[in-house]
Amino acid sequence: MVQYFLAVVEHGGITKAAAALYIAQPSLSQAIRTLERRLGVELFDRSGRNLVLTPAGSAFEAAARRIQEDLLRAREEVLSVRNLKAGRIELAAMPGLEADPLPELASRLRSQHPGLLLSIRTPDGAAEVVSEVRRGRVELGLTDLPVHAAKLRTWPLQTQELVLVLPVGLADGVADPVPLDTMGDLPMVTTEADLRVLPDTLASIVVVSAQRPATWDLVRAGAGATFSTRRLAERDLADAVVRSTVPRLERTIGFVARPGPLSPAARAFLAVAGVEVGSE
Repeated sequence: MVQYFLAVVEHGGITKAAAALYIAQPSLSQAIRTLERRLGVELFDRSGRNLVLTPAGSAFEAAARRIQEDLLRAREEVLSVRNLKAGRIELAAMPGLEADPLPELASRLRSQHPGLLLSIRTPDGAAEVVSEVRRGRVELGLTDLPVHAAKLRTWPLQTQELVLVLPVGLADGVADPVPLDTMGDLPMVTTEADLRVLPDTLASIVVVSAQRPATWDLVRAGAGATFSTRRLAERDLADAVVRSTVPRLERTIGFVARPGPLSPAARAFLAVAGVEVGSE
């Protein structure tokens, strides 16, 4: 009704205002009368040929214009989010995934949607990522699949090969590919997160580090071997030796979310990752 009131003020009468608004003249007259009843005052002096604002109408005009400006600003803010000029993606990622593939995904997001902010948490493991999603603390989780949690939606992202990475001094005599059941005496360095998922055959763990970069430094220094995704090993550990395993170690990673519509920002991030969300 604020829009109707201002149209009558700007056009100087009901007839021209109704034409500008593309509504019937009686409908506009009734809307103005309804507004006056709700406010308990007469907004227009109808004694002459033209509608003239009463003192109450003049006071309401100032308030009406402020309301209209606020509505326009609110609409612009909503459109900026819908059109992905602004927004925030809350993501929980399993340890290790913040190194691969998140940097690449974040770079794509920045390139395609520079107004979106990606906020990343790294809980201790897959179960903690799922818990963050289920409790609503984050909108998306990036973790190992499958996820054994009812009512959560999942989207596969990629399958990663896990390889053995050795310092040059330890690589002599290690087969390529290396059978997992022959690695019992090989000194290993690992992170606390990876310790939970490593094969049971790895009995000779000599160092457990809290941070992956420290693990890589230990490998370079010759302290032991470690497991990594092939892409990370070939990108960040070019001075080490990479061995595939028998059987081949792989893991499928993907996104997890609660039921219900995703925010425009989250949908945009999944699209950047190449994930088809479908209709909601």
